Amino acid sequence: MQAEQTAFSAAWLSFDLGKYRPCDSTYCYYELNNTPTIDPKLLKGTFDWLPELSAEFKALMKKYQQNDEKTVNDALQNILAQAQTMNLTLPSEFVKFMSLEELQDQIPSCTACYFDLSPEITPCPLSNDEGYLIRFLNDQQNVLLWYLYLRFSGEHCVVVSPIPFDNAEARQDLNDQIILSNTFFCANSFEEFVYRFWLENEIWFALDEDSEMTPAQNQYLQFYQKNE
Repeated sequence: MQAEQTAFSAAWLSFDLGKYRPCDSTYCYYELNNTPTIDPKLLKGTFDWLPELSAEFKALMKKYQQNDEKTVNDALQNILAQAQTMNLTLPSEFVKFMSLEELQDQIPSCTACYFDLSPEITPCPLSNDEGYLIRFLNDQQNVLLWYLYLRFSGEHCVVVSPIPFDNAEARQDLNDQIILSNTFFCANSFEEFVYRFWLENEIWFALDEDSEMTPAQNQYLQFYQKNE
């Protein structure tokens, strides 16, 4: 799904990438069309671009992760059952990724984000919007929440917001202006989001530890060097 097919503005809300992309807060706003393009040939729904993390790095990440495998699996089963009742098709790559803890564990996070699922599928609270939302990733302190946005047509994308849309009490105080001012289209597909999120976190840790960059990381940073 493209940004213009939704009511949301396109943006990438993320952390700094050292001198290549400064940020004076935990997360900053970046124009989505001013971020490196992700090669669509990489995105096959298999996540085979994802290398295995070392045991040491996994142990480090476990200190930050708050999700419980059983809780995530139970929530996924509830969502799958609800989607079937609603005749709503979930993207296969989303189901695959959220079904496998070993895939989730291979995604580092310098801001201690963790994968977690909404207890149920939530109708998008925008007026005259026929989309649905499923929260799948949380910032450690809920500064930002990432959602799968999908429609009955089978189209989907990823949006990001500080708004807890799956909280009924929070939804009572929302209006279209608040939603559109705080919610942004950030990826054409679930796998594209996971890829960019993974790569930027890998780059952040490589810069922080002054370790050698991979070709993919160097290519990503070259975009910002060219645009300085």
